Amino acid sequence: MDTLNTLIENNKWLSLPRLSSSEYLDELCPVSSRNPRRLCAILPVVDSSEDEVFVNSFRNFARQHGKSYAQQKVVLTYIYANRQSEWIKPFLEKRTGESVTNARDVLVMWRMEHVKARFTWLEGAWGESPERFEAMLGAVISQATRLDQTAPVGNMINEYAPSWWTRMCRALVRMVQAAWFHLTKEEAYPVLSAVATFLVILIVGYGLNYMNQEARPKKGKPKNFAAEDWHPEDPQAKAEPPPKPNPQARLQR
Repeated sequence: MDTLNTLIENNKWLSLPRLSSSEYLDELCPVSSRNPRRLCAILPVVDSSEDEVFVNSFRNFARQHGKSYAQQKVVLTYIYANRQSEWIKPFLEKRTGESVTNARDVLVMWRMEHVKARFTWLEGAWGESPERFEAMLGAVISQATRLDQTAPVGNMINEYAPSWWTRMCRALVRMVQAAWFHLTKEEAYPVLSAVATFLVILIVGYGLNYMNQEARPKKGKPKNFAAEDWHPEDPQAKAEPPPKPNPQARLQR
């Protein structure tokens, strides 16, 4: 049984895992003391087809050399910098070199505390020559290259967390299931009957109101007639005839 647990523990991660949540960060890059210290070699990339080439080549390298680095307490991993921008921001602010198109920088980190880490940037370490990366990472392992910078370690966004709509639907389903489980038939039938009666009352009231509005006669606007077209017996005419024009008033103007 112990052998099986050891086998599962040693093979529960992929050849190149990705830092996609705080739980994965604590598992892959845990807090460690100075001796022995655990290092994380993180390849920051963007979730795009251009950086997929670097991820695939880094994955092939991890398959070949991952076990040897694991014996030296070094974990090879990568991160989508565009998804975890707030987490990687303190590390990027202390980067001094210029970016190049044919290579990617590698972040080597040692978590000395849960919220604090020492790190260094291996600028342009991963590109066309894996030997360059091996030499630069070996210098960090042998402490020839010092981790002379510090940065706070924040919380990561859980990239696999469900959306708010999914969480709300799941909570609603669990609430209905819990209510149905705890209520017996004798208790559920009166509740359902009361709810159904309330809905019927609402529907009937809305229907009667709609029919009452349709049955009301629509009032038409009274017609305006000229003086010569007005007739006292016309029901659509006004009660009084329109005033006739005064010719004397026109002459006075």
